[in-house]
Amino acid sequence: MTNLEYANARIKGLKGRLLQQNDIKIALELKAVQDFAVWMESTPYKSVLAGKGISDIETALFREWINTNEKIMKLMPEDIQGFFAARTSSQEIEALKFIVSAKKSGRDAGVYAVFLSRGMKSRGKKLAEAETVESLADILGRTDYGFLLKKALEEKKDISHELERYYFENLWALTEKLSGDYRETAEKLIGTEIDAANIMSILRSKALGRQEHDIIPVYHRFGRGGVHESLKADGVSGVLSVISQGTYGKVLEEVAQKFDKDKSLFHFEQALSRHVLRVYRKGIMDVLGIGVPLAYLRLKETEITNLRSIALGLENGLDKSDIEEMIS
Repeated sequence: MTNLEYANARIKGLKGRLLQQNDIKIALELKAVQDFAVWMESTPYKSVLAGKGISDIETALFREWINTNEKIMKLMPEDIQGFFAARTSSQEIEALKFIVSAKKSGRDAGVYAVFLSRGMKSRGKKLAEAETVESLADILGRTDYGFLLKKALEEKKDISHELERYYFENLWALTEKLSGDYRETAEKLIGTEIDAANIMSILRSKALGRQEHDIIPVYHRFGRGGVHESLKADGVSGVLSVISQGTYGKVLEEVAQKFDKDKSLFHFEQALSRHVLRVYRKGIMDVLGIGVPLAYLRLKETEITNLRSIALGLENGLDKSDIEEMIS
């Protein structure tokens, strides 16, 4: 079995630089995005912050995400680098999801190109300047992403979900090739993420009254039987009734009343995201195993996502309570 003792000791040191809950509380009290930029100068992010505007902040956070992935990759033993390369490809998947979303809403997509891998950098400017989602598929050409976008457009499928499915299917295939305890730990952590994605996919389809359901064909605690019964259920309430009998029942039960009030699925999405994070936090205790690097990556990415949510919330004048709802 691969010896991760040295790598995990280094990662434990990196974990000490993660922001504390009190740091996030301070950020939530800020009144403007300019204040947020000044506050960032007092955090470990000061070395990557180039300016004071929201675009500068987003770029700095995204670069820190990339730097983190590269640090972890360098620490990983050779025989599991393929698995971690697939795991850290999430940054590129997120970039493409951001860019597609930006094209649909007419927003500038340039800031997201920083997330693209070296092999995709040459297409970054064209992707940012593309006027339509269809043109993105042409620019991506004969890459896996190009084929995926074209197929999704032809079949009128949700591109973000198809990108997510592509990522998880590749990652799971490599997870199944890991040995012993590494495989068991990775299955638990990544399987929980996939369960959450599948539950949200079913809930969205039911809320929209759609008959089609795009499921990632991987079943962890939300097993094949639970998925099958949920797909047959009548509406969101029917799905919740099925899920209430299983592992995720309590997770969703805690926010079901909020959904009853405003019919927003966001409450379920946040509850599942926070549950996934709790599972990953336990992984950091896997001192000699693969849980430490996987947990650290998830914690760091969550921190970056939370900081971006706070910055965007301030930029758009949201109340503290609304911003707080957005973070995990």
